[in-house]
Amino acid sequence: MAFPIQNAGIAIAFAEDQEQVDKLLEIAPQCPSLTRIIYDDPRGMRHYAKDKLIAYDELLAQGRERLKADPSLVDREIANGSGADAAAMFFTSGTTGVPKGVVHTHASLIGPSRTRRSSSASASAT
Repeated sequence: MAFPIQNAGIAIAFAEDQEQVDKLLEIAPQCPSLTRIIYDDPRGMRHYAKDKLIAYDELLAQGRERLKADPSLVDREIANGSGADAAAMFFTSGTTGVPKGVVHTHASLIGPSRTRRSSSASASAT
C-alpha cells in the first residue's frame, strides 16, 4: 500500500474504520505526502492522536460551514476545471517490474461512455 501512495504523492486517504486507519498510520512514516486520513466509522478511534485524522462527519460539517461562508465556492471550482484535469490514477499489475501509475483525465474516462451511448443510439435507430 505504501508504494502507490508514495508514487502518486497522495495527500489524503479515506479509510472505512479503525483497521484501515491502523494500516495507513503504520505506513505513514514512509509516505511523507500523506497529511490527512479521513475515517468513516468512529468506533475505536476515540483515543487516537488527531493530527492526521478527521472523521468523515466532521469533514462534511466543515464543508457545510465553508459553503455558508462562500456559497459560490462549488460553482467557481467547477468553472476552473477541465476535461484535461486528472480524475484517477490506476496502477498496472507490475508483472514485469514495479507497478506504474497511469493517470486518467476526466475526458479519458467520460469519452468512451459517450462513444458507447451514441453507438447504441445509432444501432437502435436502425
